[in-house]
Formats: sequence, C-alpha cells, structure tokens
Amino acid sequence: MSNENPSNPLGTQGARPDQVAHELISRGATKGMRGDTSGAIADLSAAIELPGVTPEPVAVALVNRGLAKSKQGDAAGAIADYSAAIALPGAPPEPVAVALLNRGVAKGREGDKAGELADFSAAIALPGAPRGLVAQALMSRGMAKGEQGDAAGAIADYSAAIELPDAPPGLVVQALINRGAMKGMQGDTEGAHADFSAATELQGAPPYVVAAACANLGMACRALGRATEARKWQERALAMARHLPARAAEQVRQLLEEMGGVNEGDAARGG
Repeated sequence: MSNENPSNPLGTQGARPDQVAHELISRGATKGMRGDTSGAIADLSAAIELPGVTPEPVAVALVNRGLAKSKQGDAAGAIADYSAAIALPGAPPEPVAVALLNRGVAKGREGDKAGELADFSAAIALPGAPRGLVAQALMSRGMAKGEQGDAAGAIADYSAAIELPDAPPGLVVQALINRGAMKGMQGDTEGAHADFSAATELQGAPPYVVAAACANLGMACRALGRATEARKWQERALAMARHLPARAAEQVRQLLEEMGGVNEGDAARGG
C-alpha cells in the first residue's frame, strides 16, 4: 500500500514528526550500511523536509546526509549539508560539533587548510560540545597543524587533548602516541619514549590503540639503544595483535614491519 501522506512518509499514522524523523534517520543509516547510499539520502532528505519537526533531528539528518554525499564523492554537497546543520537555529551542540568536525575534514581534503583549522577551532570553542568531540577536534587540529609544518602547534593541541578532563581514554592514548611521534620527529627521543610509555599504561583504552603504543614504544627504545627493552615492547604489541580483529591486527603488524621490529616467525623462535 502506498503512503499518500507527504507529512508522514513512513505511514506511521498519528506519530509525532520527531518520531517519524528519527525513524527515517534510522532507516537511512541501515540503507547506508548496506551500500544503498541513494536510498539513505532519500530517507534523510525526507526527515529534513518533514513538516513540524524540531531542530535536533533535522541537524542529525543533515550531518548524516552530508556523510552520505561525501561517500558519493559530492564534496560540495557534503559541505553544504554540514554548513546547514551548523547554521540551523536551535540545533543542539552535539550535532553542530560533529558538523564542524566533518566540514573541517572535508575542507582539508579540498585543499582549504585555513578553513579546516577554523572549523576544528570552532568545534573546540563551541559551548556545550561533548568532551569527546572537543578531544577529537583537538586531535584533528593537531594533525592538521603537523601536516602544515607547525610542530609546536600540533604538540600543544595533543597536550590539550591529553589534559582535557573526561576525555575518552582511546583518544588520550592516540594523542599521546601522536605527541610522542611529533616529539621524535623533532629529535626529542626521550620525550617520545615518555609519551609512548604513558600510552601503554592508560586504563580503559581500546586494545588496538594500546598495541600501537607498545609498537611505538619499542621503536623509541631502539632509538635510545635499549635493544632488549625494544624487543620486549614489540613482542607485546605482536602478542596483542593476535587477539585483535583482522584489520586492526594487520595494521599493528604493518607498523612493526615499518619499524623493522619482530615478526611472527621471530616471536615463535624467541630469537
């Protein structure tokens, strides 16, 4: 049976507009995960255009539609949707922060480095933005600064993410790894070692991030001439990789290979 009511595209008679909008957003997400990007965009567009819907689901739908457009290679369309979410009156801080982060990434890919930094900075300064998104914005801005040759600025942003109260442990560990790598590139091998060591000790971080920290710590130990300690940490990283999902495990193994560390055969032989 076709639905003749344009204000109720799911046919849920009597449902409130926000309920219908969230159902459309959920259905769009499911379609997107199944590879039906065009179907996802259609559902998200219906949610955005639904009469009587409040700003919160509209902002979420705009962000999600921007992501779907990005997957289709429509950078301009994605940026337009993120911009609409950011400018939407009454939109809550969380989807606005996500839109700023996503727009910053999109601008960076399009070569707008100043716009990229500006959006990350706006997300960091946004009143009411969740701590996790602020930490992510600091991480993203740090990486952007590093790519632009601003090592001191990158280190400062990673430090701010590390020190941010209630930041997610996984992001803190990644910030420690990134700061350690940046210090290493600046010739501060002892500082790099300290950051990688701190990353291996932080509680609550995802195992694949801790494994990467162990691998990096092994590299720093080797640079300091501590061969035995280097091998210990690289073997620990390899042991952790065996218990990770295939893709994450392969990333850890590739990291070890790039560093010239131990491999499965070496660990099995113990020598």
